Amino acid sequence: MRALSHIGLYVTDISRSVDFYTSALGLKVIEDHGVGSSGKVIVFLGHEFPIIELISSVDDPLSNVRPERGPFDHLAWYVEDIAAEVARLKCLGVDFTPDRIMTVLDGRRIAFFFGPDGERLELVQRA
Repeated sequence: MRALSHIGLYVTDISRSVDFYTSALGLKVIEDHGVGSSGKVIVFLGHEFPIIELISSVDDPLSNVRPERGPFDHLAWYVEDIAAEVARLKCLGVDFTPDRIMTVLDGRRIAFFFGPDGERLELVQRA
């Protein structure tokens, strides 16, 4: 794995959170995906590369509260070859859920898996 890609964070008010992270912490909006087919708004904030992914539900902002995992949804790492990384981790007994590599957003390929305490992790291969 190369470098940390981003940290996914659930928020209840996307506008308020974007304002806070840009005004108070000086981050810039890197990508704003608006409302997707899942009913969620996703905004990436950072400087040179996205470091925080804000995730908010338009239909039910309270659904963003995830007490079983807390406010953080996942940590993500960049990889050069996602298929090779998935195969390597599966050989180590890592559980990928869903068990597939997905193509999203601008052609990035992603895969989710779980750490030893159930923490959700993600691999990201740039388009």
